[in-house]
Formats: sequence, C-alpha cells, structure tokens
Amino acid sequence: MNRSEPHVSVQRLDVVLDYEAATAGLPVVEESMYPTSRGSFSASCTTAVTGKVAIHRVSSHAPSVGVTVLDPAHVAFLVARSGNGPLHINGHECSEASVWLPSANHEFYIRGGAREMLGVSVRRERLLQALAALHGVDLEDASIASNRLNFAPAASALLFHRLSRMLDSPNAHDVRTWDETVVMMLAEVHCAGGIMSTESDRTRSDAWIVRRAEEYVSAAEPGHVSLADLCLATGVGKTALYRAFHSLCGEAPFTYFRRRRLVRARSLILRSTYERAAIKRCALEAGFRELGRFSREYRHLFGELPSETLSLRT
Repeated sequence: MNRSEPHVSVQRLDVVLDYEAATAGLPVVEESMYPTSRGSFSASCTTAVTGKVAIHRVSSHAPSVGVTVLDPAHVAFLVARSGNGPLHINGHECSEASVWLPSANHEFYIRGGAREMLGVSVRRERLLQALAALHGVDLEDASIASNRLNFAPAASALLFHRLSRMLDSPNAHDVRTWDETVVMMLAEVHCAGGIMSTESDRTRSDAWIVRRAEEYVSAAEPGHVSLADLCLATGVGKTALYRAFHSLCGEAPFTYFRRRRLVRARSLILRSTYERAAIKRCALEAGFRELGRFSREYRHLFGELPSETLSLRT
C-alpha cells in the first residue's frame, strides 16, 4: 500500500476494561459511561479510524448515561437505536428518524436503556469544504447544523446500515477512497436533512451548566465539593443547576458524580492484581475516603462487593 493511502485501523474493545477514546484514536476530549440501575454493567465498542475520519459504534446492555465531549476541530453525526425504553440525547427524546449532532458546546449527553449508537466524526473544515462544493457556494457561506437533522425513518436506517457495513468490513471498501466516501456521505446526509432543529437557549444553557460543573469537580479535591461550590462555579442557583442535570443526565448532580466515581473505581479494580490493599488503593484513587460507605454504595450499584469484582480481574 502506498504510504499516502489511508489505513483503516479497527479495534473491538470492552468499554469498562480497555477502552479510552484517546488511545482508540478518536477525536474526543472526554468520554464516559456509567449505569443508572443496579446490577452488572457491560458495554462494548468497535472503532474504525483513518487519518481523517472515524466510525465508532457502542453497544450498551443496561440503562446508563453516556457523555462525549468532542474535539472542537471535529464534528460528529450520531445515529442511535434503542433496545429498551426511551432514549434521550442532549435532553431531547430520541427518534429513529433523527441524525444527531453535538451541542454548541461540542457535547453529547445520552441517557436511556440498552441501546446501540453509531457515530462518525470528521474534521469540521473538511466537512465545510464538502458542503460548499455540494451547495455551489464559497467556503465562508457554508454552515453546519446543530442538534439534529430529521429524516424519514428509512433514510436514517439506511445511514446506520451503510456505516455499520463500513465498520464491520473496512477492507471490503477501496481504502484509497475510504475517507472521501465517508466525508461525502455525511455532506449528502446534511444537505438532505428535512428539518434542521437547532438548540434552544435552554438546551444550550443546560449543557453549559453541566459541563462547567464537571470541569469544576474534576479539578477539585474529591469529597470537598459542596452544592454552594457548584452554584458558584456555574453561576446559577440550585433550581437551575438541578434542572440542567435532570434534563441531560436524568438525576441530581451529586448522584451523577458519585456514580461516575464508582464506575471509575470498578474499572481500576478490574485492572488490578490480586494483592493486599488493592481495593483500598482503587477506592482512594477514585476519590472515596470512607471505605465502608464505598463498599455499600458499590454493592448497591453493581450488585456485588468490590472483593467479588477483584476476583473477576483479567
């Protein structure tokens, strides 16, 4: 293969054990997924990445909340299929006739039951070039929609099917034109979108509030964040803070952050060796200081003790 031709790198990963967006080659600043119901949680993903585009499919097998923060230099299209109950993306109930784009803050907040999601990302500048060519306008006159594009269900299903085929059998396609095929497919989808539904001021505000709260908690010392701290960091009162979290994540802010830390602890335990104080070390690294409370909350969420998880280590 000529060095200038794209190489399609495919990975199939367990989300809890060995998946990190950066190492998978995706243009993602942050990505996480955590369960919202008690019991064993599992999710898997398959990625196909070239130098210019990436296709990413995630299958979640239990109710969960997923957060993806995209690199601002890229844009992503997301098609989702719910396997169990309603699915919400950026605070809106998901329809199988919709193709979703990230919020103005470059985020996807996804909550619901078991589901399969397929996303494809491309550099924003490259997509704008393709849109300008299709519309016959100058580059500065081309623009990308926000929030979602609405289609007939059959059209959305066709996009899902076409991208899945490329993901599952990348070598069945001419790798010399793989990048351009995906870019033009997205440009055509964007142009064909029936109704471009832009974000409301409230949706944009909710996403901004949740993101600022996440950044504050991430930078703060674990266990030392109060409700007043979050209100000060986001510049809103308690009512607006709780409304934003319930809209995007389906639960109160401290419940959301506690679940995320528990998932972090589980991931660390599953990667640990079976040794003395392994659970304590993982709990502390995930931000838990009271080990007895940690064990109770861990068992309530995952249906097993941390020691039982450790015995499942790979």
